[in-house]
Amino acid sequence: MTFLRGTILVVFILVSQSASALTISILETTPSSVVWSRVLQEIYKRADIPLDFVNLPTERSLAQSTRGIIDGELVRIHKVGDLYPTLIRVPTPFTFFESRAYARSPDTQKRIDQDGWNALQDYRVGIVRGMKYASIDLEGIKDVVEVDRTEQLYRMLEHDRVDIALSTNVSGLFLIKKFNFQSVQLLEPVLQTHDLYHYLHEKNKKYIPILDNTIRAMKESGELAELEAQITQELLELE
Repeated sequence: MTFLRGTILVVFILVSQSASALTISILETTPSSVVWSRVLQEIYKRADIPLDFVNLPTERSLAQSTRGIIDGELVRIHKVGDLYPTLIRVPTPFTFFESRAYARSPDTQKRIDQDGWNALQDYRVGIVRGMKYASIDLEGIKDVVEVDRTEQLYRMLEHDRVDIALSTNVSGLFLIKKFNFQSVQLLEPVLQTHDLYHYLHEKNKKYIPILDNTIRAMKESGELAELEAQITQELLELE
């Protein structure tokens, strides 16, 4: 995905390359992660903390951040802080996402309208491996297919290898437009809304208050929401 790789390259160029920079993981193949990385970049800039990014699959990212090999996680849901004690949550969430479901068959929406999200139990549901929110949203769902990349997930949906794809709203809308998946439809309503938190390994806990104060100030001024909306719009307007 040329735009995503290009955006990450810009991020790498702009952030400090000093040895003291904190290294945060990002999944560059996920459009939502690109948006959040640019927002986090501005937060770190305001906090005057050097920042680098490294591209890692979600599961490997957790394995390395919990051991302190890398310095932290771009974003994770609240529960991750309870599951992984070595990861310290910045108390104030700096973004959120809507967990959305996409399908090809028009009949799927009719089932959702009739039975609610319990209808997912009768479908093959695809997710990106390592996305912790999915284990919450899909609790009790037996037929879950895990893939490594968001693009792969939507291609599987387009080719009828899964019935439903679960992802963020931004990722879904971007990939549907980029690859012209005309048969893929957004299901209503929102499956779940999750606040997202930035996490650092416990060795970096001295930065937590600084980052939290910066996030709270940007939220209160409205700058944080405005920045994310601007970046998201730029992403979705790309052809």
